[in-house]
Amino acid sequence: MSKKILICADSFGVTDPNYFGVHFSEKIKKIIPDCEIINFSRGGSSNSLIELQVHQGLIYNPDYVIVLFTDLWRTDYILSDSNFFNNLSKEKMPELRARYKDTEYSQVLDFNNQTYMTTAHYFPLTAKIPASDTVHSMKANYENSLKFQSHDLNCLRQYFIVLSILNLLKNKNIPMCFSLGGLDYVQERDKGTDSTYQQLVNTILPRHFMRNEIAEYMDKSIELNLWSQAQRGNDGPLFHTEDEIMQETFANECINKLGLL
Repeated sequence: MSKKILICADSFGVTDPNYFGVHFSEKIKKIIPDCEIINFSRGGSSNSLIELQVHQGLIYNPDYVIVLFTDLWRTDYILSDSNFFNNLSKEKMPELRARYKDTEYSQVLDFNNQTYMTTAHYFPLTAKIPASDTVHSMKANYENSLKFQSHDLNCLRQYFIVLSILNLLKNKNIPMCFSLGGLDYVQERDKGTDSTYQQLVNTILPRHFMRNEIAEYMDKSIELNLWSQAQRGNDGPLFHTEDEIMQETFANECINKLGLL
C-alpha cells in the first residue's frame, strides 16, 4: 500500500502546471513513485489557514506530514465579510482561471475566492473596502493598520499556531517535518533585524517568562529555507523558487527527515 504524504503550506507548497516536475513535491514523487501526495497548500495562506489545512488534511489519514510556515503579518478574513471580490477578484480571477483551467490550482483559486482571504493579498485590517479602492490604496491601508498592532503579541500568536500544529502531529504519532519559512526569513524591508523566530527565541519569549518549546522539534526542521531562494516580483512559478537544485535539495531533506528511504 502506498504511503500518503500530506503537504500544508502557502504558495511555496503549491505546484505550477507551467513548471511541471520542478516543485519539491513532484521531486518526492519521482524519487518515491508509489507514494501519494495530498497537497492542501494555498497561495497567500496565513499560518492560521495552514493550521486549518492540517486539520482538514488529517481526515485523509496521511502517513507523513510536511508543513511550511509563512510570514508573520499575514492575517486572515472571511471573504464574504467584505466587497473585496467585487473590487479585485472579478478583475483578476478570470485571467488566472483561463491560465490554469482544469488544474488543481484552479480549484484552489475558487476556494480562496469563496472563503478566506489574507493580507498577503493586501486586504486591509480595518473597515470594508470602498468600491473605488485600488490595489495600491488597499496596500497602504494595510500597512497603516500595522501601526496599531502589538508586535510581541502577533509574534506570540504565530508561535502558538506553530506549536499547536507540531504538538498535534506528535500526539497523533504522525512522522512530520517542517520549514519555518517566512518566520525565519528577514524581508528586504527589514534588513538588519532578526527574523520573527530569532526575535521570539532571543527577546520575546524570555521577556514573557516563557521557554521556547519549538526547540524540542528542531530536529524535524528542514535546513534549506525556500524563502531565501525565491524570485521576487511576478515572474517565475507560483511556488517562487525555480531553481531545480534547490527544489531537489528540499525534497531530499524532507525524505531524510521523514525517514522515507
